[in-house]
Amino acid sequence: MSATATVTATVARPRDLVSAIATDPQRVLPLISGFGRFRFLGGLEETGHEEWEVFLDVGTLHIGGAVDVDRTADHHLAWTARRGTRHTFDLLVEPDGAERSLVTMTMTITLSGLVMSRIAEQFARGIMHRHLEAAIQQLRHHLEWEQG
Repeated sequence: MSATATVTATVARPRDLVSAIATDPQRVLPLISGFGRFRFLGGLEETGHEEWEVFLDVGTLHIGGAVDVDRTADHHLAWTARRGTRHTFDLLVEPDGAERSLVTMTMTITLSGLVMSRIAEQFARGIMHRHLEAAIQQLRHHLEWEQG
């Protein structure tokens, strides 16, 4: 069973400026308070891939673990769990006119089991959505107001 949450925001900055920050884990993760713990673990054998430890604080739950961060696509940041909570994260920056960008964040979590996982996923979807909404607004605020 899995649950997915997706949020979008328009950022009043050009795509290249937004992408430079939003798709770099070293720059974007510290901006988002919901990512309570994160650290670079090292490069992976596949070119453009890095191993990071990333945990999203969802109340008393910590969703995350070691992830494979794929940095091969322009204007895009994605990761897939290697260890820990099974989840994926995707951040895409698209142009929205000459001076604006559309940022989309999607997170999917997969839980094992039947009845209990189904109940947990219903709660997780709403909580994840609220956390992603806060994250995208923190990123938007930083890009529009603190990057001048």
